[in-house]
Amino acid sequence: RFDAALASESVDKKVLSELTWGGVPEGLSRCEVWQLLLGYRPLTRERRADALLKKREEYANLRQNLYDASPALACDGDSSPSNSGVSGADSEASLLKQIRKDLPRTRLRSGASCSAQMLVEHARIQGLMERVLFVWAVRQPASGYVQGLNDVLLPLIVIGLADQSGRPISHLDAAMLEQISEEHLAEIEADCYWCLTKILSEIFDHYTHGQPGIQRMVQRLKEIIRRIDAPLATHLEVQGIDLLHTAFRWITCLMVRELPMPCCVRLWDALIA
Repeated sequence: RFDAALASESVDKKVLSELTWGGVPEGLSRCEVWQLLLGYRPLTRERRADALLKKREEYANLRQNLYDASPALACDGDSSPSNSGVSGADSEASLLKQIRKDLPRTRLRSGASCSAQMLVEHARIQGLMERVLFVWAVRQPASGYVQGLNDVLLPLIVIGLADQSGRPISHLDAAMLEQISEEHLAEIEADCYWCLTKILSEIFDHYTHGQPGIQRMVQRLKEIIRRIDAPLATHLEVQGIDLLHTAFRWITCLMVRELPMPCCVRLWDALIA
């Protein structure tokens, strides 16, 4: 049924969503499915190639203007930026410093060997993540960069690499990067940026001041627990356990830190559907 849905000249988003809820089967392009559902890849086949090319070129321009030309990079390692535009340089330097502090902490729970973690620690992947997060944060001053966004980006990179290499997620490793050209990695980077932007636009208030989205989601979680397991809800209240402290990371990082990546992307199938 997936093959039939994806082979259509114009994909029926409702049908694809219903199928994806049950999980994207092994052997299909999860990248394509997610991008179609997120509205990044057009549903009409004849528009896809041009649309993808245009969006990838648009990201390349954003990267050039916002990251490559950033005063934070120009004075990287120099604690004395010039007086012109000092506030902008300081702001972007602080942003870059925070991203670079968080990226080495990013963990890929593969459920298998430690070779997958070496993939995330590879300089090419660290650079990709730094650029995507920096550009997104500069374009979103209302929230800027917050801890956890590096985790939200990770599944998008993983499925892009799996799709490009033809390997299952559980078999990704750093050596595989040698088979991926700079051009193809740049395409993955652009796709990750736009898909991250789509996802975060739906949960933007999770990362703004006061995090009202997180507060709302925790309240919904409390209501669900109370509905399906009233004794547990009562026990948590009696023990004084605040679900905000327990569930904060689950919601902020969309379970990326909690689940092995194969399980995480399966969960994201349902979330994106």
